[in-house]
Amino acid sequence: MRVRTVAIAASIAAAAATGTTLAATASGNAVATGKATAYDFNGDGYADVVTATPKAVVGGQASAGNLVVSYGSATGTSTSRAAVLSQSSANVPGASEAGDQFGAQTASGDVDGDGYDDLVVTAPGEAVTGHTNAGAVTVLWGSASGLGKTATALSNTADELGFGRDVAIGDLDGDGGANLAVLADRKILTYPDGISRTTPAAPTAVTGGLADVSARSLVTGDFTRSGSDGLAVIGSADECDASSCPWLGYYTGGPGGVTFQSNLSTGAPVAAAAVGDIDADGYDDLITGQAGPFPDEVNDPSGGAGYVTIRYGHPDGPGKIDTANYSQNTYGIPGTDEQGDAFGSALAVGDMTGDGIDDIAVGAPYETVDGVQNTGSAYLMKGSDYGVDLGTNVRYQSYAGVPGADEANDYFGSDVSLVDANGDGHAELVVAARGEDVKAGSTSDGANWVIPASGESLSRTGNKSFSADDFGLTFTNRQFGSVLSD
Repeated sequence: MRVRTVAIAASIAAAAATGTTLAATASGNAVATGKATAYDFNGDGYADVVTATPKAVVGGQASAGNLVVSYGSATGTSTSRAAVLSQSSANVPGASEAGDQFGAQTASGDVDGDGYDDLVVTAPGEAVTGHTNAGAVTVLWGSASGLGKTATALSNTADELGFGRDVAIGDLDGDGGANLAVLADRKILTYPDGISRTTPAAPTAVTGGLADVSARSLVTGDFTRSGSDGLAVIGSADECDASSCPWLGYYTGGPGGVTFQSNLSTGAPVAAAAVGDIDADGYDDLITGQAGPFPDEVNDPSGGAGYVTIRYGHPDGPGKIDTANYSQNTYGIPGTDEQGDAFGSALAVGDMTGDGIDDIAVGAPYETVDGVQNTGSAYLMKGSDYGVDLGTNVRYQSYAGVPGADEANDYFGSDVSLVDANGDGHAELVVAARGEDVKAGSTSDGANWVIPASGESLSRTGNKSFSADDFGLTFTNRQFGSVLSD
């Protein structure tokens, strides 16, 4: 398909071309730490949407990476209230270099305790003191005018390899403040509350369980209702008796620090993880997608159809008593299990229905729709006081109200997010399609969709799509918006 280009202000195009920052219109009202609205960088009470493009060309440097922050409002997101940020932007440390992949992972939370959410951004390809791909982590500080006024690069003084492989934010010590967890090679680095903008305190290294594990991502949540968040870490064991060695490490937090507890893996490779209270019992639940591994650029991946597992929270840890599996063969979930669908390869949690209970967004980017291979689809599994409600929503590009058309290798659902950008209490479903062709002759320009909610369902009206063109970005085949905010 060709994504319709939305008319935008010339100032956005100019800012995008030069890598400068555009401040969103903001009320300037700071909100309290621990507020319900996440990803609110300007403190106006509306969640903001982050779409990152690690493969973006910046200043002629391929895969230098950038991100777009679309600020929320009573009317939702708009390209006229957006900022394009990269390492070439004013006030952002570093420089845009080929292969940095700025924006490969992001996390949001108020890590300095000033009442504004901050955005933590990784650049896994950053070279540090001669080490290729050593990695870098940058904190973009929130303010009344949004992001981009100030930023701090966290020092990688120990020359940690893989520094910033992933990042997550949670209250790991139970004191009510936000702690940053950074995944590096063979360890997790945790930072104390109130990260300084000028001289951040040195992190504490957590090494338990990771000595023989290649870890690639992590999430936080209070799975035990102890008041302290724990961690779940996805990876693979270096040596085992099987050809595939999946690993899902579970760590508890508390005043004494982060401690490894057990490997929760059931033997199936985990492609994605998310955290939320799906059954409204006050315990965070761990949601994982077993859908891989799938090589990033392979059109016909090996592996199964994919399924989602919920490990319900419990005083003794997630899944200690109750677990549940869901796939396209589950009653109430549209579709059929087919090899390579990758159902569950992307996950997100938020409240779409507005009932105060978390719902689950699921991507199936290799789904065949009406005979079109790898066009992809996205699902919304609703939570309830008894767990997942079987009335599941599904969306794809030929669905009524969704802009575009099903085309082979679009990978609609390659990433998903749930963000309440219009403040109506119903999170919108944001969907990435990393293979979307926007310009003639292109095959992987990439695009994003915002699908609002209506009551307890996704709406057929008000659906939007946008691509790099809408922000004045001129690169092609760079998978625009392939990484979405959690």
